[in-house]
Amino acid sequence: MDGGAQGYGAMPDVGWPLALLAASPDLVFALDPATTIIWCNESVRTMLGHDPCDIVGRSFAEFVHADDLVRAAEVIDLAGNGAFDTFPMTPALYRVRSGDGEWVQVDVNASTVADGSMLVVVRPGGDLVVVDRLLEAISEGRPFEEQADIVMRFGRWRRPDEGYAIHYRDDDGERAVLSAGVPAELLEPGAYGGLAPWEQAELAGAEVVVDPLPAPCASGPFVGCLASPVPDPDHEAGASIVIWTGADGPTTSGHRYALANMTRCLDLILQQRAQVRRLERAAQVDALTGLASRARFLEVLESSGPGAAVLYVDLDGFKAVNDAYGHAVGDATLVAAADRLLAVAPEGATVGRLGGDEFALLHPHAADLAAAQALAGEIVDAFSLESEGAIGDVRASVGVALGDADQSPTEVLHAADVALLAAKATGRNRWASA
Repeated sequence: MDGGAQGYGAMPDVGWPLALLAASPDLVFALDPATTIIWCNESVRTMLGHDPCDIVGRSFAEFVHADDLVRAAEVIDLAGNGAFDTFPMTPALYRVRSGDGEWVQVDVNASTVADGSMLVVVRPGGDLVVVDRLLEAISEGRPFEEQADIVMRFGRWRRPDEGYAIHYRDDDGERAVLSAGVPAELLEPGAYGGLAPWEQAELAGAEVVVDPLPAPCASGPFVGCLASPVPDPDHEAGASIVIWTGADGPTTSGHRYALANMTRCLDLILQQRAQVRRLERAAQVDALTGLASRARFLEVLESSGPGAAVLYVDLDGFKAVNDAYGHAVGDATLVAAADRLLAVAPEGATVGRLGGDEFALLHPHAADLAAAQALAGEIVDAFSLESEGAIGDVRASVGVALGDADQSPTEVLHAADVALLAAKATGRNRWASA
């Protein structure tokens, strides 16, 4: 059996010099029409940990995951019937068994040759693998930093000896950076004698090339860098990707394909992060009034301790205003009502809209029931003031409840609701307590 510079086994005539295929860093092997491996190169050892001599003469089916085997067999059958004669076979992801028995996801491409054999090329970290991992991370809601680290793999799987960094804004709007293979000094803006390449790119909204690097930076393993801005819907300054190039690798131009893929994927996860934040904000805030939503109010209520006061507020006369003047005036009335509640709410209180014309106020530090009742009186008075604005003839009824150690937060809210019904039953435009 041949080995080394000629590979292992007997390669059919594929029109390529055998030495080139044998020396490829990608795993290359050939299958006969019966799907037996008849030739492979040395990369099967470095990539998957198999001895090439143990691979040749065995069926490829021994190495493909059972869940992927039917699909692989179908592709081989289609290829044997000439299905790909008029258009190329496209790459796909498969799980294959490594030498230690683990399943490794790889990017596989193949083509048929004249005698019906098939030439297969396998890459362990190709773009398809990275995309698959990124989509999995997005669908599982993994942290943004983990998703961004996967984005860097679009460059790292090709050139792991180069330097990569993603600059972005964290949840607090502060600048943050994820990097791989970059000395700490090259991540310092001051090392570049002015604005750093990523700062220039973000400011200009355009790609920036620094080649060669200024003398202090060029003393390390890299000679140039390429920075590209990426918009961030949540932050005007945006984000950026930086690739540092070594003397023995491609120039900055040689990294543009990887950079383009990284840019598209970073844009995707930034857009997705912004959308998640918008949904989270929508769940927390009532869209009309800007008060806490019902879900947010209940969340705060559940975390409040014993002794918190709950004031349940309902607008008297709101339905008549809404029916007489329409929903636009009704909405303006609700907004004005929210403003009045916020005006009297004590520091640390949470005001929420529970739905329709029902509001609630949580006072976590009420001294006693008398203090909560006094606050209810202020609310009633605030809605009794003469006004030429949106409130008009709308008044307020309030139910008051003060929690204790024997009550759950929801029981306190229910008690305040019952007290509100009592206030309405006795004439409205007043308060009652549980």
